[in-house]
Amino acid sequence: MKLSFSQYISLYRLGYDDNLEMFKKLKRVWLKAHPNLWKCCIEGYKNISEQEVELFLFAHAGVSDLYEKFKEFLSSKGCETYSLYYGVKVVYLSSLKPTRSGCREYEKMKKELKHNLDNKIDCEYHWQGFYDYSLRVNFKDYEDGYGRAFLSCEYKGCGNGHYYYLVNEKIAIHVEDD
Repeated sequence: MKLSFSQYISLYRLGYDDNLEMFKKLKRVWLKAHPNLWKCCIEGYKNISEQEVELFLFAHAGVSDLYEKFKEFLSSKGCETYSLYYGVKVVYLSSLKPTRSGCREYEKMKKELKHNLDNKIDCEYHWQGFYDYSLRVNFKDYEDGYGRAFLSCEYKGCGNGHYYYLVNEKIAIHVEDD
């Protein structure tokens, strides 16, 4: 099948625009990261410009594996790319309301989380709501002095669900489903 010039431009713009918007959203999220978390993931986003990304996408117009090449490009610049796989999805901790049995732990987490992040204190919280939620912050296992924080939203009574990197005390970015 031979494409007309306008069809080719439409296909090109779709990949270009989608990848550029994904990059912009991901950069906005990672630049909100708590200063004690995820240094390994955010350094690249602090240093890469939108113009660099646009030039890369323009130079690779029409490449069949643009998405994979784009991920490689971002990785080479020190940007976290794992969260690109599902598109850039963010969850707000305030939306993870507990059921009656999880209220106490949820309220405890809301009160303590920022303090723990600010002071590099490892912590773990579990509460029930629509899912079984668990949030874990770990500093001691990482030599760079920066922590990692994870949020799991698993189906009740099951080990499967949705998994996130906690970016700060308010938001998490989606990285995997199982």
